[in-house]
Formats: sequence, structure tokens, C-alpha cells
Amino acid sequence: MLLLLEFIGFYAPCSHSQVSNHLTLLAESLPSESSDSSLVPEPSSGNRNKCSVPGILYNTNTVEGFHALDKMKLLKEEAAKIWNDIVTGKAVEDCSMLSRFLLISFADLKKWSFHYWFAFPALMLDPPAALVNLRPASQWLSAAEAESLSTACNEWRNSKSTAENVADVPFFLVTIDPQSRATVRLLKDWDACQSDAHKVAYGLP
Repeated sequence: MLLLLEFIGFYAPCSHSQVSNHLTLLAESLPSESSDSSLVPEPSSGNRNKCSVPGILYNTNTVEGFHALDKMKLLKEEAAKIWNDIVTGKAVEDCSMLSRFLLISFADLKKWSFHYWFAFPALMLDPPAALVNLRPASQWLSAAEAESLSTACNEWRNSKSTAENVADVPFFLVTIDPQSRATVRLLKDWDACQSDAHKVAYGLP
């Protein structure tokens, strides 16, 4: 028997330059037992410190079933979903789709033995990207721009607004206008950002 379940993972902005942020599965990651809307949980919104990303769980009831899963096929299916979201523009409207993840598992509750594999999307460029020019922010931004950028990001991170899910998107843009004012914007604003004289930066937790 194989259980297929859509669920939600959460992660917070990275707080250390050398350590990546962790994906967390909570009780609210799973659909509510009282929910009548199939097996899909409602994503949390409005909390910049808890970004939600969609995942899919394949849980088997035997260890043999776990090992028999066609893992490469499952990986390709999830990759195809991400690519389709990019091509159709869905990922621009909801950038959490770019972080779809996969979990396969088997839990032997008699022995308290757990088997699981996680899969996360990663860029594989061919040929690999080459670093052309890397400069510290202090050489790219003026003092006024840096101060405005820090203020804008802190205000955004502390925001509880749910308007257009601005508060909890995992990927975002930052624009800095000629008056040194920084603004956090959604990915769907990319074209608008290109049409003016603003500096544009790409951000993620």
C-alpha cells in the first residue's frame, strides 16, 4: 500500500552566512482531519519568518515497498512540475513553487525505525556558471542606499501583512531608485523593474 499526500514545509530566513536554512515539518504541515477539501493543507501566510513551500509525500507500509519505489521516476515527475510552473508563469505568481520538495518514507512503528529520503530542487547548469565580478555591497551601494536597503528588508521581514502574500514569499526582488530608496518587490514585478532606472537585486532567505 502506498500513501500519496500533499503537505507543506516551512523555513525561515538564513541567520548565518555559512549555514543554510532548514526545512521544518510541523503538525500544521499535514492536512486537517476535519478538512473536507481532499488531502491538501492550507499554507500559512503573513509570516515572513515562516515561509511555506509545497511538498509531496510517498509513504509505504513495508520497507520492501520503500526500496522498490522508482526514485528516479519520482524525481523526474517533480522536476517536470517545477519546469511546467516556470513555463506557464505560475512560479512567477507563486514563487514557492520553485522550492517544491519530495519525501519518501517508511515507518516501522514496532521497532521505532524510520526510513526516509528527501529531495530538493537545485540548479545544474551546463556549462557551469562562471563568476565574472564579485564585489562587496559596500562597493555597489552608497551609504544611503545601504541604510535604506537594511530598513526595507527589516520592515518586510517583520511585516504581518497578507496582502498578495508579500510577507512570506521565499524569493523576492529589491529595487533602489535614484533617490536611494529601497523597496522589496515580488518576482512578478520583474518587467516593471527593468523599465526604470532602478538598481535591481535578487533576494532569498
